[in-house]
Amino acid sequence: MVLKKSIEARSKATRYRREDDEDDGGMAIMAAALGPPAMCAVFIIPDEDEADPIYAKTAEVELKRVIGKLRALNLNVDEYKNKAGTYMYLKISAPDTLLRYEAEEMCMQLRLEERFGGALCAYTAELEEHQAFDKPLAQDHALFCSAFQLKIIQQVVYSPAYQAEPEDADDIVDFGELIKPKEGDQIVVAYFPLHQERVRGKLLQEWALQFQKPQPLDLVREYFGEKIALFYTWYGFYCTMLWIPGLTGGALFVTQILTYLDTGSLENPYGLVYACVISLWANVFCSLWKQLENTRKYQWDMLSFEDFEEIRSEFKESTKTIKDDPDQECDPHINEVTGDVDEYWYDDGAYLPLPTGRARDQLLTYSVVLIIIVIVVVGFTYVWVNVTNPMMEPGNVMIGGILGGVLNSIITIALDCIMDGIAELEIQGFMGQLVNLENWETDTKFEDAIIMKTFYFKFFSKYFALLMVSFAVNHVELLGDVHKCPNFQCLPVVQCMFVTIVVTDIIYQQIVQHVFPMINKYFDSLNSPGGAVEATGQKVQLTPQEEQKEWLPATPGGDLY
Repeated sequence: MVLKKSIEARSKATRYRREDDEDDGGMAIMAAALGPPAMCAVFIIPDEDEADPIYAKTAEVELKRVIGKLRALNLNVDEYKNKAGTYMYLKISAPDTLLRYEAEEMCMQLRLEERFGGALCAYTAELEEHQAFDKPLAQDHALFCSAFQLKIIQQVVYSPAYQAEPEDADDIVDFGELIKPKEGDQIVVAYFPLHQERVRGKLLQEWALQFQKPQPLDLVREYFGEKIALFYTWYGFYCTMLWIPGLTGGALFVTQILTYLDTGSLENPYGLVYACVISLWANVFCSLWKQLENTRKYQWDMLSFEDFEEIRSEFKESTKTIKDDPDQECDPHINEVTGDVDEYWYDDGAYLPLPTGRARDQLLTYSVVLIIIVIVVVGFTYVWVNVTNPMMEPGNVMIGGILGGVLNSIITIALDCIMDGIAELEIQGFMGQLVNLENWETDTKFEDAIIMKTFYFKFFSKYFALLMVSFAVNHVELLGDVHKCPNFQCLPVVQCMFVTIVVTDIIYQQIVQHVFPMINKYFDSLNSPGGAVEATGQKVQLTPQEEQKEWLPATPGGDLY
């Protein structure tokens, strides 16, 4: 009897767990913390009493079909049903044997240890047996990084089963079609990569909470991939190099204070020295960064990344894209160089004589940017004429300069929120949506377009006020009159405005980083299943699958970069 109870008390392997088995979520939490990288698919379980019987049967059959297909692909599939019985979570991971087989088939490039030359080499099982590959993190760490394992899972999921019959070659699992079906009701609500809690906890302790130690870039690369690791390489390099302008700027500030105590003015010859130092620093910074960037690209095998970059799904699905599809009304595009039919193509177009193709789409974005610039010009002109200038007099420009800086910051922050959104509040701006309409082929081209067009309007919104006061207000009529600086001395006004703008932006960034996340977390907790139950006083323990499903964006109005 004791033995029977002991056996019944043991948790079944999730692969063989039945839907009616009870589980408080503890095993799912432990499995997520200790298990390998995995994808998660969330299926809807229709209510038997309220749902349409045909839809309920279709959802049940499709769930079993997907599980069967995934296991036929030699993937590990763990099933977990939430407490309410409304969702079935499938945790999809790849066993080591599958990872090694796929890596060898893909000729995945790994770096050899120094004793074998340290060069990049295609993975083979024979080389791994000789422990020839370098593991930058630790010898007991997995050979394949998290990002690569997720890539393998994605590739296998969307492929036909091994040794499939010819008539079954097209019978694949397409989660995109299940989430947004062309016909019928939705069966899958989400498909996303799961966080690996063990590695995420390590990143939290060794990276996010450590300010005095170098960044663990190899661990960042292992978890997030090369793209994110390269960004934080630049970010760390930039913060390190800021010590030079920081120290020289501090020295300049001290000399300005001493000069002000002697002469009553902040102007001194050391300002020119500081400008020369910053010019030299900028050139050295760019040269050293190019060297570091190329080093990292070589070490991480990213030198030819853009040559093999995948086409964006948005580009494939766009109605503007000309496809090699017999069902499409227009003829496919013939490549001018190779003479072959392009699978996907969109004309870059031209601006003259009439805008066509992508040029026409970009013209819309530039028009919106121009409208933003006009708003900035008109807004600060009104502030200068009606607020800043009337409140200044010779020898006393501080109040007017501070008000001008604050009001200018309010205008620019408001426009930034409209165009860029506020990621911390999940409010998404319009710049990404406008650039998405331009229908770029790859993520790199899409992001480059966002960066450049964002730079155009931000440059004017951030610096127009300072440039206008420095060079224009003493010589240009504004609203029918010349509103000059007191005694034609605009430098003190610019200094007050500049300091005010910097301080205001710092305060706003602190609010964005610390206050907005708290607000967003509070409202998310009210909308999540756990938060709704916790509001009644009950303690709820969500599994990682349930918790991370709530992190997904709901209804984006525009993409953020």
